[in-house]
Amino acid sequence: MRLRLVTLLSMAIILTLSLLFLYFASAAIMMRGFTRIEARDSRQKMKTLLLAMDMIQADLKPLVVDWSVWDDAYNYIETSDERFTKSNLNTASFEDLHLDLMLFLRPSGEIMFGTGFDMRQKKFVPPPESFMRFLKENPSILRQSNEDKVLQGIVPLADGVMLMAAGPIVKSNGEGPARGTFLIGRFLDRVRLASYLEANASALSIHRFDEPGLSAELVAVRDALSSEGGASFEVRTSGEDVISVFTLLKDVLDRPSVILQFTTDRELYQQGLVNSYRLMLVTIVFGLLFAAMPLLILERFVLSRLARLSSTVCEIGTKRDFSRRIPLEGRDELTSLAASINGMLSGLETSQRALAGSEEKLRNNNRLLQSLVEASPLAIVLLDPDGTVRLWNAAASVLFGWSVKESMGQFHPLMQKSEKDEVYSLFSIALKGHCISGIELLRRKKDDTPIHINVSLAPLYDDAGHVTGVMQVLADITERKQTEEFRKRMELQLAQSQKMEAIGRLVGSRTHDFNNL
Repeated sequence: MRLRLVTLLSMAIILTLSLLFLYFASAAIMMRGFTRIEARDSRQKMKTLLLAMDMIQADLKPLVVDWSVWDDAYNYIETSDERFTKSNLNTASFEDLHLDLMLFLRPSGEIMFGTGFDMRQKKFVPPPESFMRFLKENPSILRQSNEDKVLQGIVPLADGVMLMAAGPIVKSNGEGPARGTFLIGRFLDRVRLASYLEANASALSIHRFDEPGLSAELVAVRDALSSEGGASFEVRTSGEDVISVFTLLKDVLDRPSVILQFTTDRELYQQGLVNSYRLMLVTIVFGLLFAAMPLLILERFVLSRLARLSSTVCEIGTKRDFSRRIPLEGRDELTSLAASINGMLSGLETSQRALAGSEEKLRNNNRLLQSLVEASPLAIVLLDPDGTVRLWNAAASVLFGWSVKESMGQFHPLMQKSEKDEVYSLFSIALKGHCISGIELLRRKKDDTPIHINVSLAPLYDDAGHVTGVMQVLADITERKQTEEFRKRMELQLAQSQKMEAIGRLVGSRTHDFNNL
C-alpha cells in the first residue's frame, strides 16, 4: 500500500476516532448539564405552582375571618333567621368570592346552612357527598376549627381536590363563646391555574394518594415520595419530549392525600440537542481543518519528496544504473537518507565493477576447468546423491562406450543400486563425507567387454557444508593388469623351467655316479 494512502487512512481513522470521542464526551457532559438544569427548572416551576396554590388557598382565610367573626352570622346560628341567607348567600356572592362550597355548622355538627355552587352554570347545587362523608368520618376538623383559629388545607374528594378553610363563628369583636363553624371550599382545577399553566406551556394532573389502578410509574413515584427521608420532588422523563415533576400534598389532617403531577415540554433538553448538533457540525469543520493542515504539510515536506525518492530509486533499480545519484533537497532526515542511498549506490557501483571482474575470472576458470575435464585422459564422472549422472566427460565415453547423451541424467551405468555392488558401496561411503582412492575393480563396458579400472571418489560440498554429490575419477588399468598377469605367467614358466633344469642336473649327476661304480 502506498505511503500516501496509508498516511491518509491513518489520519482519517485517528481523526474520526478523535472527533467521535470529543463529540460524545462533550455531548454527554453538555446533555448531563442540560438535564440537571432541566430538572432544577422543573422543580422550580413546581414550587411556583405550589406558591400559586398557596395564594389561592390564602385568599380563603380572610373570607373565613370576615364571615365567621361577624355578629350577623353569630346571631344566625342562634335564631336561624332566613333573612340572613336571603340577603347574603346569593349566587352573586359565590361568584364574586369564587367559592364552590359554604357551610354553617353548629358545634354538634348539625348543618344550619350548606350548599355547593356550580361555577359553570352559575347555580346552587347540593354540597358534594364525598365532602360531607369526609366531615362525618373526620369530626376532629370541627373541633380544631372551634379552637379560636382558622383551619386550612386540602381535601381529596371523588370530584377532585378541594381547598378548604374553616373557623369558629364568634361576635364581630372576636368574643365568644363560638356558636359553630363556618367552612368554605374551592375546587383546585386547571381553570383557576390556567394563567400559570399557559405561561409555562404546562399540564397539571392530580392523582389521589390511595387511588386504585395507578400506573407503575405513579406507584414508583408514590413510594419514593412517601418513603422516610424521601425527596420533596420526583422528576421523571418520557422520552425526549416531556418531563414531569411530582410532589406529595398532605390533607387538612396532615395525611398523604394527593400526588401532584406537573408536566411540561423538554424545551431545555431540546435546546441541548440542538446545541449538540451544532457542536457536531463545529467539531466536523474543525476536524477537517485540523486534518487538512497536517496533510498539506506532510504532502509538501515529506510525502512528495518521498515519492520522488522512491521513484528515482525504483528507476535506478530497474535500469541497474548504479552510477546515477539522487539529488539532495534540504537539510533534514530525508536529505540524510538520500545521501546514505547515494553512498550505497557508490558502494554498489564499486561492487558491481568488482563483481563483473570476478564473474569474468570465474567464467575463465570454469572454461579452463571444463577444458581440463574434457581433455583429461581419465574418466571423470559427477553424480547427484541419488546416483544420477551430472557430468560425463569424453574420456568416460571412450573408456566405457556410453556417450554423453546416453549417460547424462541417467543412473550411473557402472553401478547397480545394491549394497552388494562394490561401486555403489563406495558411492554410499563417499556420500557420508569420506574420500576413497586407489580401489581396483573389474567392470564391463557397454559392449560387455571386461575392463579393469582404478576408482577414486571424493564428496562435493555446498557453501553450507552439505554433501551435494560425488566425483569419480576412473582409470583404465586393463593393460597393466594384463602385463602383470603375463609377467606372472612368465615368472611361473621360468620357475618351472629352472625346476626342470635342476632336476635334469640332479639326474645327470646320479647317472655319472652310477657309471663310475
